[in-house]
Amino acid sequence: MVDRAAHRLGGAARSVYAFEKRGGVYADFVALAEASGLGAPSRLGLWLHPEFGPWMSIRAITRASHAFQGGPDRPCALRCDARRACVVGPDHADTTTAEAHHLRSAPAS
Repeated sequence: MVDRAAHRLGGAARSVYAFEKRGGVYADFVALAEASGLGAPSRLGLWLHPEFGPWMSIRAITRASHAFQGGPDRPCALRCDARRACVVGPDHADTTTAEAHHLRSAPAS
């Protein structure tokens, strides 16, 4: 779906995925979410959505390809204690099984 959106936009627009490195760095999805009004970075650097807190993820975007500023090489192995401790959006937290699945599924650098 993201690739189709980029194709429809034409020009320099293209798909960028959270797990994709370019020039040795990842796109800064926290900065992109903040710039688009979808939330703000927390004190720990996690993206916080105003309602869902840290329990919402952006996996891909469609935009021109110049938003790379680096990022983490690998998430926590099976659990994110920073998300679990957040007071914003705790009712939207993943189950521990779902959280482990998503973290395990993230490609290694």
